[in-house]
Parts: sequence; C-alpha cells; structure tokens
Amino acid sequence: MNYVKLSGDGFMQKKSGIAEWEERLLELNRQASVLDEEDAAVYIALLKSKNPLTGNQLSSHFPDLKRTHIYSILNRLQQDELVEIKNPGKRPAEYVALDPLRPIETAIRNQKDRLQALENLHQYVKREIVPRLSETGLFGGRISSTFVIPDRDEFLREIRYKISNAETRVMGHLTQDLLKEIKIPLYNTTKQLQEKHRNQGIRMTWEYARDHHALTVSSDNPDKSLETDYPSSFTFHDKLIETEILIIDSTTYLSNLDTKMGIVLKIEDESVTEVYRMIVINTYLEASFATQTSSSVTKIGKHLDSNPQIREMVKRLLKNGWRISKENTDMSGHETGILAPSTGFGLFRLGGLVYHPVENNNAEEVLDDIFTQFVSQSDYFVQSLQRQFDVVRTTKREKKSKYNARVLEITVKIRDEWKPVIEDLPKSMLSSEGLTGPALVGLNLDGKGVFLIWGLNPENVSHILDTFLDILS
Repeated sequence: MNYVKLSGDGFMQKKSGIAEWEERLLELNRQASVLDEEDAAVYIALLKSKNPLTGNQLSSHFPDLKRTHIYSILNRLQQDELVEIKNPGKRPAEYVALDPLRPIETAIRNQKDRLQALENLHQYVKREIVPRLSETGLFGGRISSTFVIPDRDEFLREIRYKISNAETRVMGHLTQDLLKEIKIPLYNTTKQLQEKHRNQGIRMTWEYARDHHALTVSSDNPDKSLETDYPSSFTFHDKLIETEILIIDSTTYLSNLDTKMGIVLKIEDESVTEVYRMIVINTYLEASFATQTSSSVTKIGKHLDSNPQIREMVKRLLKNGWRISKENTDMSGHETGILAPSTGFGLFRLGGLVYHPVENNNAEEVLDDIFTQFVSQSDYFVQSLQRQFDVVRTTKREKKSKYNARVLEITVKIRDEWKPVIEDLPKSMLSSEGLTGPALVGLNLDGKGVFLIWGLNPENVSHILDTFLDILS
C-alpha cells in the first residue's frame, strides 16, 4: 500500500503512486504551518478514504509510526474538530475526516485579526499620538526644537549625513523606496554601532538589535535582498504607510507622504524621540508577529518537544490562540518563544519556554545556574523599560505543586506621563499599585529535567504555569 513516510528531518517523503494533489497539499500545509506534518498526513489519509478507518487500518498506511502515536494524532485531530468517531461507544473506533477548509479558514481569520491590530496601531499613532505631541504639554512640554524640511533631496542629504555620524541608534518605520535611498550609510553605520557597543561590553542579543536598529519596511512588493543584507532586526509589512518615522540618536524625522511634496518634520527632543522609539519598536514587533510566528507545535525546540507534558501544554496554548515566536527561539532547541494572543503592547505579549533534560541528582544545580543566568539577562529588559515603567523585582524559592521552584517576581507599574501613549496594557499595570506576579519561574521536574517560563507580563507567565501544572497533575 502506498503511504507518506516522514524522513529524519521531519519532512514528508513521497512514495510511488501518491497523487500530485496530495503531495502539493502536504507541501502547502508545511509552508503555512496549519497542521503538524504527521497530523496532516493522517488527516489526508482519512480524507482519501471512502469508508471510515480504524487506528489499526491507519497504521498500515504509516508503518513507521507506532500505533499508539497514530491514536495520539487522531485525538489531536478530534480536538481540532477535523476528525470525528463514526461509531461512538463501539470498538474498534472508526474515524472519518471532517471539513478540510476549517483549519485553513481559522488560520486566515487569525492572520486578518493580527493585520487589523497593526492597522489600528497605525491609525492610533496618526490620529492620537502625533496631535498630542504637537498640541499639548506632555513629554517635556512644548516642542520648540522642531524644524520643517520642505525638500525631499535636502532631507535625504541631511539624514545620510546624520546616519553616518550616529552614536547610539538608527531605527524606523519606512517605505522601501526611502530605505533604498539610505541603504549604504544605514547598513554601514549599523555594523559600526554594533562593533562599538560590543567593545563596550553590551551583549548583542535580539533585544539589543530590536531596540537600537529595528526596521519595519512597508512595501506591497518587498525586495528580500534588503532584509538579507541588513545586519540587524528587519521585517516587511505589506500595508502602505502615510508617515515614515526615522530615529537617529535622539532626533526624530517624520516624513509626511500625504503631501506628495516630501515635507519632513524634524524633532530634536529626547523625550519626544523616546515616544516614537516605543512606537517604532511596537510597530516592528506587531509586523514580526504577523509574519514570523507559527501556530504549529512542530516549531518548538527539539528538547522541549522531547517532553510529552510540555508538548501537550504548548498544544493547549496554541489551540487558545497563542503563537510560537521564531525570533525568540534559539538554534539549540532548548528555548522556544511564545506569544500571548491578546492584541496590545507587543513587548508584554512576548514570553519564552526553556527546557533542559537532566538527571535528577544534577537538576537542582542546573536549575540554579539557568535561573541565575536568566535573572541576569532580565536586567536588560528592566533598563529598557525604566523610562516608561516602575519595576521592582524579588527572587525566592518555593513549591509549585510538588516541584521545587525558583521564582523571579516583579511589580510593574506604568508612569503617569506615559499612560496616554501606552494605554493597551493589563488594567492592573495601569493602576496605582501596578501588576505583581512571576516574570520567571524555574521548575525541577524530578528526574525529567529543568523547565523555565519567562515573560514581561506576569499574567501570561501565570497562565502558562497553571496550564503546565494542570497537565502534570
């Protein structure tokens, strides 16, 4: 009997006689990450069958998969409402495939929701933030150091010079046309700044790159070579923009494309620039989330995937709208980025899962080492948020269920002057007391390894932890 076999790297291999449509469907599913590859293969086998199939019958289609694994896949497909039992209550259970459009339409709906969230962000910046900066006394008082550059060529000459002499950062939300105009000095300066900061002892993390050199490039026909060449954080966004934002050190340039004349507003004000820096970072994150995240459990690291309880926890989270963040997933397979489903301030949607399979007699030592390392790394996040938030941190040891745990607890409270700009946050974070809870939890799983959960939003960390402990119980 013909069947689809999984190769060692996880990709489907075609056997002779497999229909062209089936091979193409598997490939498109893999690219879109709608279903796990094994799940997709079993689902297609049910779609092709004229009659219901039992688990034993499906096993003959997939001799390389254990029968118990076939039943695990069928259970997952049932949970996703793609498969149902034709003869409930009878043995052996017979399975039939349901509507094949359902998972695709769900994925399309989710993507549309994320694009709409990004469009809402753009409209908020245009209609609310810019007028507030121009007409009110927020963020350092009246903006007196503001200049108009009426000519596009003059603007390009100035920013090429300013970029070449930047000392801290160059970042923005630009059109592809503008990026091509400033590509050479921008790319060269980014490399020079990275080398300068590296020599100063600054760790070249993804977070550092995002906060100093993030670029969101709007284009309906993206030139991917620009992304390949840029030595820092870069993402495309297919929605056209009306106002370009370019930040060079403490100066913000706003290029108003609506006028068709190239008029540019130049604002030399550190407080105002900090507002726009947060806008640029959040715009970058939201665009990245729309294009560089996945709802497939196959995207978690190999070590996390080796623990069945962690895999089941991730499956539950994904089913409830969480996403895997590829940019926050390390190459070794120990850490996987996880993204909360709520729209809002991008930094507070990010989190991560870390797993190290270790022997029980060594687990406490490994837990202490990894937990201490992550606490140290969290210093960067706290420093990057000090202008906008008050953050207090404490570490402690306690029991989570029956497991020894290390906890970094934080209290996060937004500063009053930032509330008009960063409103889309957990309500308790906007209160006078702030939001208190775990930002980092490390568990000794008693011979099954060391598991850590991190996130800037304690509510997200608590939700992941509760899901995991529910599975363990």
